Amino acid sequence: MGRFHQVHRTAFTVVGCLFVVLGIIGYVTPVMPGTIFFILALGCFRRGESRFEQRLLQNRTIGPVLRDWDEHGTIKPRTKVLAITLIWLAIGGSIYRAIQSAEPVYTPWVVGVLAAVAISLTVYLWTRPCALQSDSRQSYS
Repeated sequence: MGRFHQVHRTAFTVVGCLFVVLGIIGYVTPVMPGTIFFILALGCFRRGESRFEQRLLQNRTIGPVLRDWDEHGTIKPRTKVLAITLIWLAIGGSIYRAIQSAEPVYTPWVVGVLAAVAISLTVYLWTRPCALQSDSRQSYS
């Protein structure tokens, strides 16, 4: 059972590292979200290598957002508005491209799926509790 446990922990750590890479890509490109990948990485590191989990939580850039989410399940109002805006810009651009495509037979399905994803993400984000500004400035031990 010890060997399986070690393989299990290693697999979660590797997947967590991949999520961190995707999160970094998401932060530097406007078409991909970043925070969700850091949240997924946090969960993987929790089951894999706790040292990496602590490094994420103590990171000065992403740490406050992860701590808010991890401790309270909250999102700052500014982050919420920014995320929803970027979702609609990215998905709206995709809908526009789908409407302009040469294959109109797929357009209603593509537009419907994209709109459903955007609406679902918007409702989910909007219904999350708001974090207080002072909560994220506290140190994490």
